[in-house]
Amino acid sequence: MAFELRRGHEAGVDVLWLRGELDHDTVGRFEVAVDGVGPGAVVVVDLGAVTLCDSSGLSGLVRLAQALAARGGALRLSAVPAATVKTIGITGLDRLIPVFPDVPSAVRADARGPVEEDGPGRLPAPSG
Repeated sequence: MAFELRRGHEAGVDVLWLRGELDHDTVGRFEVAVDGVGPGAVVVVDLGAVTLCDSSGLSGLVRLAQALAARGGALRLSAVPAATVKTIGITGLDRLIPVFPDVPSAVRADARGPVEEDGPGRLPAPSG
């Protein structure tokens, strides 16, 4: 599947909708798309149509989160596929990058404040 990226704005928040595979071959295109985001910017990346996010894709998300934080901004993820949610939880990336069920939730959230366990911006505790 080809990688596609669409960029928009909702309530003053930059939103990126990704489709396809976020991997070694495509992460560079993703990173270039967020170049020039201003200081203090909040960026939501919607992964609902991502079919694969490998370690290169996760690394790209981490680099983006760190770059935004260094400029007083924040990264939020929305609609993360189940397999990627599991990886994000296992690696502890959900402590760096808050995860939301959909774009509107991510746009409305205050990701810079404290986050409650099982609340917005946190993955649910593992069952069983």
